Amino acid sequence: MTEAEIETRAVGPLVQLRILPSRLIWRIGPAWAVLSGALAAGAPLLSANALFRIAAAIILADLLWGALRHLVPIGQGHASQAAVPALLPYAQPGAPLSRLLVGLSGGASGARRATWPALLLGLALTGAVSALLGPVALLLSASVLVALAFVWAWARRSGGADFGEALLDVALPWLLGASLAGTNGLSWQVLAVAAAFTLLHWGALRRREILAWIGQGAVLAALIAARQPWGLAAAAVLFAPPAWWLVARRPGALARVLPWWWAAMLIAALAIA
Repeated sequence: MTEAEIETRAVGPLVQLRILPSRLIWRIGPAWAVLSGALAAGAPLLSANALFRIAAAIILADLLWGALRHLVPIGQGHASQAAVPALLPYAQPGAPLSRLLVGLSGGASGARRATWPALLLGLALTGAVSALLGPVALLLSASVLVALAFVWAWARRSGGADFGEALLDVALPWLLGASLAGTNGLSWQVLAVAAAFTLLHWGALRRREILAWIGQGAVLAALIAARQPWGLAAAAVLFAPPAWWLVARRPGALARVLPWWWAAMLIAALAIA
């Protein structure tokens, strides 16, 4: 890098963020889990303040928690993620905030040196947005750090941390969205459906058809327990194509069924609202 280039960079922004959408938007992921949790708990969404809070919750769960996940070294457990980019949103080069290290360091060669500054920045931003949303968001952000430590330790020992990824993708963002309705929004129906979709997503991450089948059955069982016949019928219809593709074991079936599962998540959330 020439002296002129260094001087040019020196007068640029303090922090450079490159925010690009995932290549598969219609997937089960933190943003949709936040929205589903808010809908399921009956959180207000029509006022300006409500829209600001839901937007802040999505930024926290999808962008900031995702950035922290990308910054934590999780060993070889994510080495195989490039083979399944549709299933693991933050393993992609173009995922939200996945280039935070490059932006801070000014190039790929400096990414390793920028790990700690980027991590501290991510923690500071996470704490600031969590504080805006209240004590529940702060508690959930602390839970994310615990889950990341779990993912890191599990990946080092077993080469994979799929259950931790499912918590970060579905369970914790769902609870964050539900918390926007206050403590009264955390009913057993809301928690049961969140747990069922977490199980379903875990099966997808592990690329095990049997776990995905069990997850779909858990979602339907939760809707039966909640006595939501129309939600049960709609979810069953949406689960039909994924069930066929998984039984047939067609190549790329798990990536193909994600939009159907995403739609079923929203339908289930609306049913129990």
